[in-house]
Amino acid sequence: MPRIHRLLDFWNRLPVFRVVAETEHLPTASHRLGLTAPALSRSIKLLEESVGTPLFDRRGRRIELNPAGQAFLGVVRTAMRQVDDALEALQEGGRSGPLVLSSTGQFTPLAIATLLRLRRDHPGLRPTLTHLFDARVNGALLRGELDVALVQHPEGHGELRVEALGTCAYGVYCGPGHPLWEREELDLEELLRHPFVAPPAAGFGLPADGWPAHLERDVAVRIMQVEVAARFCASGRLLSVLPTPVVLSSPLHHSLHRLPLDLVPSATLHAVYREPVGAPGTSLAEAVVAAVRLELPASHFPPPGGESSPPATRAAKDKEAAAGR
Repeated sequence: MPRIHRLLDFWNRLPVFRVVAETEHLPTASHRLGLTAPALSRSIKLLEESVGTPLFDRRGRRIELNPAGQAFLGVVRTAMRQVDDALEALQEGGRSGPLVLSSTGQFTPLAIATLLRLRRDHPGLRPTLTHLFDARVNGALLRGELDVALVQHPEGHGELRVEALGTCAYGVYCGPGHPLWEREELDLEELLRHPFVAPPAAGFGLPADGWPAHLERDVAVRIMQVEVAARFCASGRLLSVLPTPVVLSSPLHHSLHRLPLDLVPSATLHAVYREPVGAPGTSLAEAVVAAVRLELPASHFPPPGGESSPPATRAAKDKEAAAGR
């Protein structure tokens, strides 16, 4: 059989295969594709006949990819991405259309600055900013639901590229009127008497704001966005763990006092995206990562391995100002 005829025999079934393979659940795949489960089963059976080998193991009503199916899924993902990249290249040099960037809450200000830069340079782009826990990022990237993710705890995968971009320092902050406001000495026991505002736990079970997992604290309010945490903190009623870049760039920074306890280690910011299939530096994901790097200096992210100076407390600033008079 000529090669083109062989491809035509199953080409139209590849999107069905991909969705079924990525969900391993016919009802879910049926909902996503708008096709009935029997139609999907029939399409997968015909595809397997065309390929000449089973791609799934059937266990009752369950359907699971076998090793041949896993290998074929990787090839299908790459082929589809090559076609998609080629289509992008025909439209304003590949810098137009949808773009989906995910960021955990701590890096949202950096993500916003990045998207504004990309929109300025490429008006044809239509970005979406979403927020996925680190543990959900790989699946969304592999399914093509996400282009780039900014994460602290990347999980390696052979089809994904991980780049360390910079380090982010953290501190525990309070606002005016809080009992710990402008305290220059403090012990852990006293700190833990006061409630916090904090994000939900990350997908790996770790506190998303970097708080040490072995230390119990009273979290009075849960939030998703770090800017919201800064607002709660600036009210003077709740403590919060905040990233240095957010504090330094926030209009509320004069109302945030960094407490003299270094409990939260610096975190490394990583960009995760699918391995490019074209010439180096030509993919949309690589353009996004390049834009993130351009925003890093303004966001006070030193390179990995570098040191970041915490913002001075208000009292220290006043002393410096007095000494300079």
